[in-house]
Amino acid sequence: MSSFTEPDAEYLPPGTTAPPNKPCAAQDASEEAVQSTSPQQATFLALPTELHTNILAHLDPVSQMCLGLTSSYFHDIFHFIYGSGSAYNIRRTPFDLRMQVSVCGKYFLNWVHEDWFLRDSKDITWDRSLGELLAGEETLWGGLIGCEGCMKYKPEGAYRRCVFEEGMFLKHREEIGALEAADVERYESRCRRCRVKLLLVFMERKEEFFEEPAWVCDRESLGLVREKRGEDERERELEEATDEEYDAAMFNYESWESIFRRLGI
Repeated sequence: MSSFTEPDAEYLPPGTTAPPNKPCAAQDASEEAVQSTSPQQATFLALPTELHTNILAHLDPVSQMCLGLTSSYFHDIFHFIYGSGSAYNIRRTPFDLRMQVSVCGKYFLNWVHEDWFLRDSKDITWDRSLGELLAGEETLWGGLIGCEGCMKYKPEGAYRRCVFEEGMFLKHREEIGALEAADVERYESRCRRCRVKLLLVFMERKEEFFEEPAWVCDRESLGLVREKRGEDERERELEEATDEEYDAAMFNYESWESIFRRLGI
């Protein structure tokens, strides 16, 4: 999804048309909420669906997501807005939990390539990320656990130690034993895939391959740099590479997904 400060025209519902066939249950839930809230909240909830749709459509994406999660009624409106245009499919490409809006409300950071000039700006103060705003919503995440590395919520099984980790602990016993408590806490707060990344980079001293451009802060790590190959081997790999692995073969690195598959995680 491209970066924008307010929804583009193609993301807005046509005119002020309300979501089609709004379920009676959602309407009943909205009416019950009106009866159990403060006068100010009741005034907002009593507005027509057309106005709710237009208000939600003009909020920044982080606020849209947060409001859309308050009830099934606003959830339906949220998906109506993002389902009314063909440019962005919310179900196929979910929002990134790192998304942020500036305190002044003028800037939106989605952590994509074209956002690099916003990430590095010293003149912009950023509000909490979407992940931070939703971190305490236990009913939303159910039994899933948030990873502080990839900013994704995963089941408990994604945090169990793998065979590779056990081997690294034996190999680097002294180095790991000398870590500060804060470093250990940082390590344990990540899923096993993110922990494997830390072990390979900081314990095994593997060189990471980063996305371009080189001057961008917080660039995404795409994998690990491989040893140099002969031209014949490189050409053969390019011919056999899938679309997913073509860039890795072209620029001589092994992608993290390939590494994770090799390690069985």
